[in-house]
Amino acid sequence: MLFLITSDEPAAIKLNGRLIGVTSSNDISLESGLQLLLFEAAFVFSGGVSGLLIKNGRDFTGNAEITLFGKDVCAVNFLPPSGGGFYRPVHQLKYYDKIQHKATLFFDGGYFLELECQNNYARMRLPAPLKDAEVRKEIIGKTELVCVLGNIKGKPFRSWYGYNGEYTPAGTFFCQSVKADGDKLIITRKHSDMRAHISETACGYINGVLKAKEAAVTPSLPPPKAKRLIPFAFMEAVFSEAYAEAAEYLNPLHFEGILPAQLKNYFGDFSDVLHNGHDAEYSKYVGLKVKKSENLFAVDYYRFEMTGLLIDNIEKV
Repeated sequence: MLFLITSDEPAAIKLNGRLIGVTSSNDISLESGLQLLLFEAAFVFSGGVSGLLIKNGRDFTGNAEITLFGKDVCAVNFLPPSGGGFYRPVHQLKYYDKIQHKATLFFDGGYFLELECQNNYARMRLPAPLKDAEVRKEIIGKTELVCVLGNIKGKPFRSWYGYNGEYTPAGTFFCQSVKADGDKLIITRKHSDMRAHISETACGYINGVLKAKEAAVTPSLPPPKAKRLIPFAFMEAVFSEAYAEAAEYLNPLHFEGILPAQLKNYFGDFSDVLHNGHDAEYSKYVGLKVKKSENLFAVDYYRFEMTGLLIDNIEKV
């Protein structure tokens, strides 16, 4: 199996006790046929160590995000460990949502958010790759929400938390900007795809959750002209929820009148559109990254049949 090894910050990587390299801007590529693999990642800046035990290429135990590209390719991204309970306060604020609340951001190898009021208390771990985090208040109508903002792998990240008798995530977005507009938040996101889509979503705060009231997605670049790129452009349009644009790539002889819900339901939830250039068996297909369990992802592949620049048929491989 080919392993593609990265980490959220530079780390020295050992395999079965032997140093195999240091992650920085480049992946570490390693092929191994061993049935039992023990990886260790010693983080250069934080000083922590994360481990990963792999049995038979399919049984994973440890602190890493795994993406299975197929039976022969596996991406491993090591996550920094928790610091062991020595919480360092980073930022604190008070806000009002029905009653007075206090939010405290802690750091302990990763970020934690503590929320409290006279009736309740919660502490939750934020996504492990989060960097440069802070908390601030966002006002929607007469309600104040607490928002955590930072970046994950270079992408601007924001997560809101509401209160409806207990503390719950109100919504999470990768987005460049947020603007309050009366009883709505206008969330703007720039997508890193072929057509550089920009999405604007207007969200209202209802029963402790940010719910989209209206959304618009606009491409900044023209569609690709190369036939091999059309399936990827189509899937990127579906991922950014530009369903009218996605329909333009489909042959009307086979897909006339297709609805956004049909496209969404067919492909389900996925977090990225990928090309597997490491495995000849799958390199001709479009891959969708799908979450299977906590920190475990797999890639589902789709075959596209085309006439000219129009898609005639789509099948899961």
